[in-house]
Amino acid sequence: MLRITDSLLLPDGALRVRFIHARGPGGQHVNKAATGVEVRVALAALPPEVALRIAARYPAHVTGDDELVVAADGERSQLRNRRAAETRLVAMVLGCLTPPRPRCPTRVPPSSRRARRVAKRHRGEIKRWRRGGAGDEG
Repeated sequence: MLRITDSLLLPDGALRVRFIHARGPGGQHVNKAATGVEVRVALAALPPEVALRIAARYPAHVTGDDELVVAADGERSQLRNRRAAETRLVAMVLGCLTPPRPRCPTRVPPSSRRARRVAKRHRGEIKRWRRGGAGDEG
């Protein structure tokens, strides 16, 4: 069981763990041992609204089979990589539990408008200076 919150638990059957060759540290050992970890979770195992938010927020981590894939290969130990992948998975799901706040449109402050106009005027003057007069042979 992987505990996301007190009310949301992922059963062991929902998680698929695969060990892969890591790209991280390990010297010669890295080429022989599969210390990298890839954890897959079917989005169907999560509440539907959370699954939709995950698919929208992390499209690179969702496969065509509607599985969330989280990999970790930064450690030399298979166990530490597994814990790191599970921690990332929990953080991703926790971040998608609450719906995002709706954006409240705001007005551009007058000081920002003034600063923009001053910057545009200054930029125009610089271009005018570069243009030079009619007597230039540049």
